[in-house]
Amino acid sequence: MKCLQCGGGLEYVQNAQFARCSHCCSLFRNDNRHLSPVGPPDPDGSAAYAAQLGFAPRKANFTVVGVGGGVNLKINTGKMERDLKNKVSSMIWGWVIGAVILGLIAVIFVGVGIWVYAQSKSAAASTGGSAALKSVTWDGTSPFTCGGVDVVKLEKVKANVATGTAITAGGNCQLTLVNVDVTAPLPIDASGNAKVTMTGGSLKGTPEAIVASANASVTVAGASITGKTKASGNGKILGVK
Repeated sequence: MKCLQCGGGLEYVQNAQFARCSHCCSLFRNDNRHLSPVGPPDPDGSAAYAAQLGFAPRKANFTVVGVGGGVNLKINTGKMERDLKNKVSSMIWGWVIGAVILGLIAVIFVGVGIWVYAQSKSAAASTGGSAALKSVTWDGTSPFTCGGVDVVKLEKVKANVATGTAITAGGNCQLTLVNVDVTAPLPIDASGNAKVTMTGGSLKGTPEAIVASANASVTVAGASITGKTKASGNGKILGVK
């Protein structure tokens, strides 16, 4: 059997009923080879109790020789070793816990980064900011609709729509009109978050030529506008006098 405190060897008294560690001086009761600690917890304080049980006094671990001769000093290396083991164990556990905490922080930062990236991509997709401008065709006789996240351009079209709205822009549509001439009861109706930019061309409507509602915006540059313009909500119509 070994010491329960430091693993050192044991010495016995009273027919092996009691044991003492030869290394750290811890005392134990031996019940059929089952050890249980006895006496004061501090080996230094258990010296008197050990003597009562019949253990011989421990010899000094080393001797310091001075002017008056030898001076015996008892050094409790077992207790020192036990304290050192406890400190090392606490230090290792501190490192492990610190590493786990740092790992969790790193995972959180990575997760937040992924979430921000995903949100930025979603925002870009919703506004069409990352989409390429695409030229499309329009026969000019039937209504034209731009919606969702479309980013499109109509160029050099002469349209005459007999009834209703000629161009409807909604959602997050971004529509560019270049030299487009439209005659209709309502040439342009923009709503949602749509953005319509018109360069050159003309609009002829009765009674309105442009209607912008919600958060939509219509910007006109160098185009001829015949008819009224109407903006509601946060809708904006720019470049029309």
